[in-house]
Formats: sequence, structure tokens, C-alpha cells
Amino acid sequence: MKIKSKKLNKNFQQLFGEIKDNQILEKINLSEEEIKKVNELFGKRIEDLTIKLEQFFKFTCKFVNFMQIKNKWKEIFNLNDTSNDNDFYNCCEKKCINTNKVTGNCVKQNGFVNITSDINIRYINSVSGGGHDKSGRVIAENKFENPQNCINYSLFYFEIKCQITEARNLSQSFAIIGLTNGNKRVRFITNKSLIKNEKDEEFTVTLSRNSADVYGCGLVYPPNNRMSEEFPYIFFTQNGKLIGKAVHLKENFDLVFKPFVTLKCFSVDTNFGQDLKAKPFSYDITRHFILNEFY
Repeated sequence: MKIKSKKLNKNFQQLFGEIKDNQILEKINLSEEEIKKVNELFGKRIEDLTIKLEQFFKFTCKFVNFMQIKNKWKEIFNLNDTSNDNDFYNCCEKKCINTNKVTGNCVKQNGFVNITSDINIRYINSVSGGGHDKSGRVIAENKFENPQNCINYSLFYFEIKCQITEARNLSQSFAIIGLTNGNKRVRFITNKSLIKNEKDEEFTVTLSRNSADVYGCGLVYPPNNRMSEEFPYIFFTQNGKLIGKAVHLKENFDLVFKPFVTLKCFSVDTNFGQDLKAKPFSYDITRHFILNEFY
């Protein structure tokens, strides 16, 4: 920002250069003392404008640094309760597909998620006339954590590209994208157009849904020296555009979070931002300013 201020100051000097030129001022019959006063006046105005512009950039144009970390899909979340065959996050009570066995078919022919590569999750549909399509949650290996001794705003971000499974439609399918620390979750529920914070409070957003949408989730930490004044926040995107407002992490600002998705009849290709030259995000993170509207 200091570089920008110097350039702006130089531009103002050039803009008023002709007026400050003594020869021009003499032509309009100004005395030497009056010329000095005019020069001082313009100098004061340039200084005031420079200060105001610096304040403008300080409060409205806060840039972030993208934190590039290696990541991959690692864990298939299973509920511990096996008393109910319709457990929400299990393929069945036998938990045929789990973190130790991330691919395969459910013995009861239910539909469920498979981790087929570091960045790909494939949904296997239920067998017609047999089982049911179940929701599966998958959690990434590495966490998003506030960098130590950081003087800049830090951005963690990832995206998923959805693909509806064969013989299914949007009314039968959904994806949830968000961040979790195990006990708390902040997420966007695509089929309900809902953002949920860590207290499970719901906020409705307006958008249209397609079978091949790209959804993103980001976490921004303020500089370490501003943690007492500002809170981290989480935001969501769809097809390169922001969704609704951001979610402040006022009560859980010191926690670390991992990316997660919950899928039903959707397969996803993930971009963790590990090679943005070859595979850029749909959302332009270089244009992400610090958000100021929150739920």
C-alpha cells in the first residue's frame, strides 16, 4: 500500500505541476509571497489527499495471502451407533465402507461414497430394488491452522466440482461443503441453499442449482497482531462467486479446521490449490478482499 501511496502522490504532483510553476503564476500577476502561499496550499492539499487515500486502502482494500498446503481426502466419517440400520453417515450397520476400506460396495446394496484418489470421491449408487442411497461424509487429511507470527491476512481455500451420478437427478442428490474440527462444523447445504454456523443456526441464500456446479469454501485468519480486534471467518462460493455473507468464528477463533464434504448421489473432483497454474480455482482468490458482512 505504501508503494501505491507514493505513486498517487507522484501523480498529484504531476497534476498540479503546471499550476505550481512560478512562471505561470507570475503571468496571472501574483506576487512572490502569494506564489509561496499557493504552493504551500497545494502541498497541504496533496498531503491531505494522500493520507485519505492511505486510509481508504487500509479500511477497504485488505488483501489476503493464499496459504498453499498439500491435502487429500483421507477419512470416511462413520457414526458409532449401530443400533439403527439407517444411520445417516454409515452405508449400513456393518460399516462396509470406512476409513480403513475407502472403496467397495455395501453388503446391503446401499449407495455410498468411495475415495478413489487423493482428490476424487465417487458415489456408488444403490442397487435398484435393493438398498437405498445413503449420505457419506469425507474429511481431508490436513487441517487449516492459523499461521504463527504472520503479519498478513491468511486465506485457506478449496473447491469441489460436482457431477451427478448416473440415473439420478437433482431432487435426489445433494452436496454439503464446509470445515469441521470434529465437534463443530460450518457448512453450506446445496439442496437447501442454507449456510449453517457452528451453532447450527441457519441462514438462507438465494441461488440456482445445477448438476455440475463448482462450490468453494474459504477460511481467513487476521494477522496475529489483530486477533484481539478481528475474528477469523468462513465463506462459501458457487461457480466463482461469493454466496451470501461470511460466518464469523467469534467463539472458536483459536480452533483448527479440516475440509469436509457430505455427498449423496454426487461424485466430486477436488481442487486443494496445490497447482494453481495448471488447475486454477473458479473463484479468483487474488481478488479476495477482507469481507465486512457477516451472519
